[in-house]
Amino acid sequence: MREGFVLHPVSNNRISFGDLVSKASNLPLPENPTIKQDKFYLIGKPVQRWDTGEKINGSATYGADVELPNLLYGTVVHAPILGSKITKVDDAKAKAFPGYLAAIPFHDQVVVFANSTWSAFKSTEMLTIETEGGFPSLSDEIISKKLQDDA
Repeated sequence: MREGFVLHPVSNNRISFGDLVSKASNLPLPENPTIKQDKFYLIGKPVQRWDTGEKINGSATYGADVELPNLLYGTVVHAPILGSKITKVDDAKAKAFPGYLAAIPFHDQVVVFANSTWSAFKSTEMLTIETEGGFPSLSDEIISKKLQDDA
């Protein structure tokens, strides 16, 4: 095995793991398989991570660190009752929150857009969401209480 491919030792032909798994899934399982531990390339061996230093010293760049011009941030609020459909979103209070831009209902969730992660998260707390249908005995509030009672 080298660089994500299985190599044939004589012909040097190679096959990806995805293709190999597809073909291997059609083979019968052996009753007493042997494990060739001395021939492993990676298993059981220390492997140097290329990003460890940057993670330790705090200089690593993550997706959340990237800032682009006019970048919007969003979060999703699910309907508070399992299986219900959102019929109305009142965002009057959220509109007064700095950075809030919009709340768009979509089936059983609302996508909230803002100009920062903080504004997106905080403005969701100011939404009033009305729903219909679903299973009222399986609301977020009832499920949370049940989990706390059972803990």
